Amino acid sequence: MQKNLNRKDGLIRAILGFCAIALFFFNPFDDTLLEMIFGIIGLVLIISAVIEFCPIYYFLGIKTRQKRRKKFY
Repeated sequence: MQKNLNRKDGLIRAILGFCAIALFFFNPFDDTLLEMIFGIIGLVLIISAVIEFCPIYYFLGIKTRQKRRKKFY
């Protein structure tokens, strides 16, 4: 599994994931199914940010992470 997320993308995913988890825990909706969906989406976003890999990006061939070039001095 090759990493395909850069730091900015991972940070945005982590923030959105924590917001979705907060919606799950603070229970602003009366619909239990909607709360569970927010919880699952939040977990997926946080996990993908931590491991720096997005399966959707993989299947679409998108890479926001650039390979580092070795510097020879």
